[in-house]
Amino acid sequence: MSTGYAERPTLNVLVCDSDPIAGSLLTPELRANPVVSKVELVRSINEANDLVRTGANNVVFIDPLTLGLDEASSFIFATRLEYEHIVFVLFVDRAAAESRRESFYDGDRSRFLHYYALDKRTPLASFPQEVSSVLEKCLSWIISKAPIMELQELRVEASTLASSEDGTQDVALQSLTAKIDEVLKRLPSGPTQPHIRSNTVFLSCRFSDSQYIDGLRDLLTESGFEVIMGDNAAGFISESILERIRECEFFLCLMTRDKEKTDGTYTTSPWLLEEKGAALAFGKYLVLLVEEGVTDFGGLQGDWQRHHFSEKGFTIAALKAVRQLRSAAGGSQP
Repeated sequence: MSTGYAERPTLNVLVCDSDPIAGSLLTPELRANPVVSKVELVRSINEANDLVRTGANNVVFIDPLTLGLDEASSFIFATRLEYEHIVFVLFVDRAAAESRRESFYDGDRSRFLHYYALDKRTPLASFPQEVSSVLEKCLSWIISKAPIMELQELRVEASTLASSEDGTQDVALQSLTAKIDEVLKRLPSGPTQPHIRSNTVFLSCRFSDSQYIDGLRDLLTESGFEVIMGDNAAGFISESILERIRECEFFLCLMTRDKEKTDGTYTTSPWLLEEKGAALAFGKYLVLLVEEGVTDFGGLQGDWQRHHFSEKGFTIAALKAVRQLRSAAGGSQP
């Protein structure tokens, strides 16, 4: 029977983790999410193996570190081979995984580099948002793969039909052809590209810098931009924030003083540098507003993308930055 994802599907999630605290933290967030219809929690690979064979699950959150790396890996790869519609999410302590990087990504486990992941060290304030971000990725993957899965099922149906001798082939073939045509219409015409929202600016900043942020947001909004910001998660660069940066057309970073160095200059907040690095990796148009004295803002192609300011000169620098964004967006300068 065809899975038929013409409408937005829901997720049936299996959590496999021998860590009772982590599992009990994750399952309520999953149950509270509107895209999830069912959640089951097991503590062993054997229990997980029994449940996936019922065919009821399409997403599995699993921690290979708590369950045994080799045993968990064998389960994951065998399940993926037999049940291609199931999405695996690595629910791991990323720092612990990185400390064992040589073995964690050894051999076939190099595939783990491309798996969706949820960090067990995610701050509690950001955890619901991170869970939601991962679930949306799983849902998008399932929707994108649904037509291919349906074609595989129709191929089996066609093979069964070919061996039939009850004289109903003509009508059945017409029905099967119509099904295939409908599925083909839903196949993507090319690689899926991230959706970039026009006239959006990701504003990277420290939330404590309200004396600068409020006016800068107003200036961007009045200039026709939608301002997107992250949450103030104590420097934690979450998957959901990375997605916001990816979806924005432009990136504006407000780099203010953080810690004084021995030479009298200042560092800026490390997560601002991480967000800037992500924006560069995503190919965003970058503009930096750098407070005087800050020297560790990292390399950048061209000084014209950087505007320095003092406390009294912030307004002028902000106007220059916004004009630059307006010019890049193809609009008239204010």
